[in-house]
Amino acid sequence: MPAPPATCDYTKSAAAALSQMYDNDTLGDCVIAGMAHVVGVLTGNVGPKPFLFRTPRSSASTVRSEDMSLETRPQTRGVMSRPR
Repeated sequence: MPAPPATCDYTKSAAAALSQMYDNDTLGDCVIAGMAHVVGVLTGNVGPKPFLFRTPRSSASTVRSEDMSLETRPQTRGVMSRPR
């Protein structure tokens, strides 16, 4: 078996998702923002680009969970697409 690589960087393919704040600065939703970053890292490393979550442009007090959505792209191996 070959030796493992000296380094392994999964962030490069997920840079677009990792650069997002996901409203953590205004809502303090670090757990939710963290999971959005995990999704970005996982999908960014199996496909051409990571999933990016979007939030509506409105005040934090009017954001509802049903307003949250995923940008969609064709299904890739091992990644489930959001139903349409």
